Amino acid sequence: MIGFAEALGKALQVNTTYDSYKEYENMYLFYIKDAPKTIGGDDAPAIVLKSSGEVTSHPKLFNEGYGDWFANILREGSIMDRMAEIRPVSPTHPVRYYFEHKFIPNEIYKSGIRFMNVIVEEDNILNKIFHDMLKEEGVEDPYPEVAVKVIPYKIESVLLAIIELPKPEEEPLCYEVYALFDLDRREGAYYCLEKGGYVDDQPFLCGWSKEGTHLNYGNCTFDKDELIGDILRLFLNPEGEDTRKLNAAYTPKKDQLEVD
Repeated sequence: MIGFAEALGKALQVNTTYDSYKEYENMYLFYIKDAPKTIGGDDAPAIVLKSSGEVTSHPKLFNEGYGDWFANILREGSIMDRMAEIRPVSPTHPVRYYFEHKFIPNEIYKSGIRFMNVIVEEDNILNKIFHDMLKEEGVEDPYPEVAVKVIPYKIESVLLAIIELPKPEEEPLCYEVYALFDLDRREGAYYCLEKGGYVDDQPFLCGWSKEGTHLNYGNCTFDKDELIGDILRLFLNPEGEDTRKLNAAYTPKKDQLEVD
C-alpha cells in the first residue's frame, strides 16, 4: 500500500496543477477543483491505485468492473491542506514565509527604487531584518551570522538584486529571491526560486504580483544564467514567444486558484 504523498508525486507527473483529491478505500483520485469536467486531457482526474501505485483512469477502471470502488469515499479536500497535516514544518517556517513571500514583495512594489538602493548597501539591511524577525518572534535562530546575501546587477535599464537565502527546509520556502526595478518604466517585480515538495524536490520558478497574486511558472533549473534569462523575459516581454507561460495563479484574499 502506498501513502498519500507518494501517490501525489505520481499524479503530479501527469499534471502539476492538481489541487484537490478524494481518497477511496482502494485508490486516490487527484483533480483540479474548478476545472471543466472532461473525460480526457490534462484536466481529467488521475487515479492512483493504493495497492500497486499504478496511475490509471476512470474508463479503464469501469471497463475492468471497479466502478463500485467510488461508492466508499473516506476523505476529500485540498492537496495543500493534506500535505500540511502530514508534513511537519520547521520552527522557522512562519518567519521565513513572511520574510520571503510577504515582506520583500511588499517592499519592492511599495518602495521601488528606494528599496533596491537600500538592500545593496554595505550594512546588508535585509540580513539584519531577517535575524531581527526571528528574535522578535522568539524563534531559535539556527542560521549563520550572514544568512541573507544580496548580489546586485544592472542589465541595461533594469536593476536586479539576487537575494540568496539559507537552504529552505520545506516548500514553499525559497532558495533565492529576485527583486527587479526598471528605471525606464519605473516599475518593480518579484520572482523567487521555491523548494518543491512532491516530485524529486525540483524547484519552482514563482513570483508575487503587485495585486498580491502568487504566480507559478512550473519546475525550473538552479542555473542562475538560465533563471535570469527567464525572469527578464517575464518582466520585460511577458507575451514573448520564448517567455515562460504561467501554470497557475493563486489569490489568497479570494482563496481562488486559476490554472492555465
